Amino acid sequence: MITDKYGRKWFKANLHTHTTDSDGQKSPEEAMRLYKDAGYDILAITDHWSCSEAQDFEGMLILRGCEYHTFTREMSHIVGVGMKNVPWPDKKADPQDIVNEINDCGGAAILAHPAWSLNTPTFIAGLEGIVGCEIYNSVSGYPYSAREYSGNVMDLASVITKKAIPAIGADDTHYYKDELFRGFTYICMESLTRENVLKALKEGNFIASQGPFAFIEREKDESGEYAVVYCDDSVTNDSAAAVQFFSANYWNRDTTTVFAEEITEKKARFKIKPNDVFIRAEVRTDDGRFAWMNLK
Repeated sequence: MITDKYGRKWFKANLHTHTTDSDGQKSPEEAMRLYKDAGYDILAITDHWSCSEAQDFEGMLILRGCEYHTFTREMSHIVGVGMKNVPWPDKKADPQDIVNEINDCGGAAILAHPAWSLNTPTFIAGLEGIVGCEIYNSVSGYPYSAREYSGNVMDLASVITKKAIPAIGADDTHYYKDELFRGFTYICMESLTRENVLKALKEGNFIASQGPFAFIEREKDESGEYAVVYCDDSVTNDSAAAVQFFSANYWNRDTTTVFAEEITEKKARFKIKPNDVFIRAEVRTDDGRFAWMNLK
């Protein structure tokens, strides 16, 4: 858990994890030990069509989870986390029916690796009731596959919905090798409970990351309204080198802010224009790792 400049608490979570209960190469007990020792606060074990149980593991919150996939309409993988009851959608169910079942069971539904799944913007925009999409899924990239980043297709979906599709980070670990701990989500909440996790996910109080910590705020002054990203290097060892903003505009003068080494207060501002129906930001480190966040 880390604390930002306003005293808000952010808990580190992996919401997409596989074990020997499906096609993962570690047992649930081994997985929990690895994530606990790596400093995670929250873990959801989300095996394919095998719903895990909620528990406490030495102070780490283990959420009930499952990954459901279907080939109707488009091939899609939908992760459910935090359910009170076990969802049992039909394997031939429509993706929207799976999302509805997860929500009806008290959980949160996440569209997994949309770029890897080749989900179209129209499909993503048409899903109702998801808390977000995985903008980064490490096992979907090298050396296992080739589409780990979904920001572009999420932007196209956001143009349709006229609001940012919230960004989730996950490692989706199967092999417990190169993909492990490379993508995760910081969740902002008062204390570590299942109820608080679900509330924060549904309200969009989270950022996706590969290491750097930052957050985005909406601010106004006499010159207009701005999206402002604050990069806090003091809470991790991942120093921000630049911030880039993504919106419904094609080009903006203030799209990129590059930080010089001597700058201690790393803050980037992006002026909100009339047709900016969505805004998201990416924080980049010198070694090419990112954090992703959306303006609410």
